[in-house]
Amino acid sequence: MVRIEIFINKTVRNLVTSDTIIATFFNRYGSSQGGKSS
Repeated sequence: MVRIEIFINKTVRNLVTSDTIIATFFNRYGSSQGGKSS
């Protein structure tokens, strides 16, 4: 049970961090692209 809990916690943390990195990356990329196009 403890191992499963730790595994779930690590997976959730990885998903959250990767999601944040992707969000910030798209925000920067999207803003720069929008500035170029408009």
